[in-house]
Amino acid sequence: MHSHYEWCVQVDMECGQITEELQEVEMTTVQRIANELLCTERTYVKKLHLIDQVTSTVYLVDQVISSVYLVDQVTSTVHLSDQVTSSVHLIDQVSSSVYLVDQVTSTVHLSDQVTSSVHLIDQVISSVYLVDQVTLSVHLIYLLSGPASLKSFSVI
Repeated sequence: MHSHYEWCVQVDMECGQITEELQEVEMTTVQRIANELLCTERTYVKKLHLIDQVTSTVYLVDQVISSVYLVDQVTSTVHLSDQVTSSVHLIDQVSSSVYLVDQVTSTVHLSDQVTSSVHLIDQVISSVYLVDQVTLSVHLIYLLSGPASLKSFSVI
C-alpha cells in the first residue's frame, strides 16, 4: 500500500505538473516530518536532562558518603585523643603516687634512722647512768670504809 505522498508524486509524474493539492500534501508531510524530528529531539533532550540529574545525584551521594566517612574519621580521632588524654592523666596520677611512695619510703628510712639514734642515745644514757651508779657506789665505799678499802676494789 502506498502512502498519500507517494500517490501524489506518482500522479504528478503522470500528469507532469504539480498541483496545489500536491504542494499542500508535500508541505504537510514536511511539517509532519519536521514536527516528528522536533518531538524526537525534545524527548532526547529530556532524557539527557534526566541522565544528567541522575549522574549529578549519584555524584552528590558519593560526596555525602565521603563526608560521612571523614566525619567518622574525625570522630574516631577525637575519641582516640580523649583516650590518650585520659591515659596521660592516669600516668600523671601514677607518677604522683610513685613520688608519694618514694616520700613515704624516705620518711620510713629517716624514721628508722631516728629510732636507731634514739636507741643509741638510750644506751648512752644507760651507760652514763651505770657510770653514775658505779661512781656513787665508789664514793659510798670510800665514805663508809675509808681509803684503805678502795685498794681491794678492782674497778678503780
